[in-house]
Amino acid sequence: MRKDTIRDLCPRPRYPSMPKYPKGVVVQDEEGPQVSSLSRSASDSVFQQVIAFSFLTWLGWFIAGKSHAYPKSWIPSSMDSFELALQFGISVNCIVFDKTGTLTVWNPVVISTRLLKTMAVMEFYELVAAAEVNSEHPLVKALVEYASKLRDEDNPIWPEVRDFISVTGHGVKAIIRGRAIAVGNRSMMREEGIPIGIEAEPILTEAEESARTGILVSIDREITGVVAVSDPLKPGAVEVISILKSINVKSIMVTGDNWGTAKAIAEEVGIENIVAEAKPEHKVEKIKDLQASGDTVAMVGDGINDSPALVAAEVGIAIRAGTDIAIEAADIVLMKSNLEDVITAIDLSRKTFSRIRLNYLWALGYNLMGIPIAAGCCSHP
Repeated sequence: MRKDTIRDLCPRPRYPSMPKYPKGVVVQDEEGPQVSSLSRSASDSVFQQVIAFSFLTWLGWFIAGKSHAYPKSWIPSSMDSFELALQFGISVNCIVFDKTGTLTVWNPVVISTRLLKTMAVMEFYELVAAAEVNSEHPLVKALVEYASKLRDEDNPIWPEVRDFISVTGHGVKAIIRGRAIAVGNRSMMREEGIPIGIEAEPILTEAEESARTGILVSIDREITGVVAVSDPLKPGAVEVISILKSINVKSIMVTGDNWGTAKAIAEEVGIENIVAEAKPEHKVEKIKDLQASGDTVAMVGDGINDSPALVAAEVGIAIRAGTDIAIEAADIVLMKSNLEDVITAIDLSRKTFSRIRLNYLWALGYNLMGIPIAAGCCSHP
């Protein structure tokens, strides 16, 4: 009996014999030229459509953005405040500065006290400190600290206060020991109908011309004293404003302080555009006016009064040494409380966007070269 081999059981299939061609002859399939032509045509068409639709999409959204055709709420929710601030940082052309605690060191001290009525200095400061002890404004803290030094006590107990009212950005008023006390600036006294008088006016002017803040104290609707408080500029403030000018960024100072002191500080630091005796809502109005005129605005502040303006600006920048409310309202926080970091933030955003643009150029160049090659433009027929 014959043994069948595996080869016999599984015979190799036979294929039609292939024609033989002379050496050097390259044979293409009959359908090759048609398939190649169709592939090239389709690739060229896709490439042109991709470029055209990409450009039209960009142009459409660019025009819509410039004409404010869609609300800000359309900004992706995945974009956090830092990314948003970074994006706007490249186009910021106007920075609004608060004065007290932002341009100045936030360490005010009482320089002089002028009493216009006959009373003891200690009694005067007891009434002032009692009225101001619950306020968080740095200028107010200077008055309370000075009164504490006069009493030579670490935690003195001040007279009881009734009917306390804080007038944001202007001052406070209260009833102490049965007397109506008002402590604040010119605007507050005008609103309360309290005449400043010819005695207090030259004292205020002298303080303002010396870049000091003049605080008026009224007792029973009569100006009783004028306190001059000094808060020096931060080191480097002048250089920061100078650098901003050199890179074509406008600087504006908006403060609740009086016009005289504001002008003196602005001249010292090199700011030409100022708004003084401004309440929080006035700061917001100023920012909105700037935005309406086409400016992209950054706001630098530190206090509760600055919080609405920090929110209204495209980029809110808070001083780390400022209030928690201001820090919460801001997009960027200067951790070292140095104004030089404002320049650093702008420089960082501009360099970041220059890298992004460079990457886009590389990607565009790569695709302009790669897509035609992939489409077969460089292949031989």
